[in-house]
Amino acid sequence: MLDRLASETLAALGRRGVGVSFALAGGGSTALSALAGCEGASAVLIAGRLAYSRKAAVELRGFDSAAGFCSAETALDLALAAHDSAVALDDRHRERRIGVGVASALATVPARAGRDRAHLAVVGDGSARGWRLELDAWPGDRGRQELLTGAAALLAAWRGGGCGPHEPMGPDGLAEALSCEEQDPAYWIERVVRGRIAWARRSPDGNWSGRGTSPTAVLAGSFDPLHDGHLGLAAAAGVHLGKPVELELSLQNVDKDRLDLSEAGDRLAAVAGRAPLVIDSAATFVDKSAIFPGAVFVVGADTAVRIVDPKYYRGDAAAMRTGLDRIRANGCSFLVSGREIAGRYVGFDQLNLAVAPDLFAELPEGAFRLDISSTQIRARRSARRGGGGGA
Repeated sequence: MLDRLASETLAALGRRGVGVSFALAGGGSTALSALAGCEGASAVLIAGRLAYSRKAAVELRGFDSAAGFCSAETALDLALAAHDSAVALDDRHRERRIGVGVASALATVPARAGRDRAHLAVVGDGSARGWRLELDAWPGDRGRQELLTGAAALLAAWRGGGCGPHEPMGPDGLAEALSCEEQDPAYWIERVVRGRIAWARRSPDGNWSGRGTSPTAVLAGSFDPLHDGHLGLAAAAGVHLGKPVELELSLQNVDKDRLDLSEAGDRLAAVAGRAPLVIDSAATFVDKSAIFPGAVFVVGADTAVRIVDPKYYRGDAAAMRTGLDRIRANGCSFLVSGREIAGRYVGFDQLNLAVAPDLFAELPEGAFRLDISSTQIRARRSARRGGGGGA
């Protein structure tokens, strides 16, 4: 049964030109042996690494953690590492490279505490998915558990490779034991904060990814709260540019404390289902340009003024010019929308951007104008609370 599953998975991936790399900790080796036994395996199977000792698993994952290794988080870390390996070893078509990660706790001697299970994940160019495999129905049967874990890893490759809904049959019991695992936003926040990944993207349907093509048009903000002005500006800028604009939430800002996990989670929840969102730790536009090369940053007039104000470069005009040069070198630019400042509307033609005119372009007032800000909304909420909620 496993040989047939491996053969059909290999053929389907091959037809789509997909290459796969595996990073397996504690189990799943049968996936590699089954694939390696198929004709044409070298056209699809890029690499397969297997770790059993904790030290080997740490090396495979890329870093240590106080948490147990058999977890959804570890499976995602392994899948990210496998994807990076696949791209590094064969980057001709990186959009067709996937990484499968498996973190297992199978039956062993002497028996250990905890349930027998495996967590699986697959990472592609712009996608990440996870599953949990419950193995308590086969207590003490290491061979059967290993077979099922390998089969689940093959199905993860099938699904990650976009091979279609008509999946090949797996061993008896696999379908009942395998279930989708929800992705925890805290995982992606923590990985960004710790610098494990430069950025992570959440799509409106709730799926996350830490790999793929970086955004080409970005609306940065604190989104505290997200309001119609943000969404309207992103939509108008997208029409003007002819490409979608993604919201960007930096977990670290120049003049504010780093968002803690709770605050970041609240901001993410507010955006959920309304727009694509990227999170990162890039505090300045110079930093953002380094991780989003070639991007157009959509900003309001007030932000545009700050970008060319030495005050925001610690009062150093030379540092400001160096920063603007770096933004330019990274192929980035700004699309500026007029907005109300100190009670009056300030348009693009009223701004002094002469220090770097090539970096700035106008989003015409006719394309978008909504005189509301997050600051005003927060002030109104505070006033209502202070006044007892009266009209």
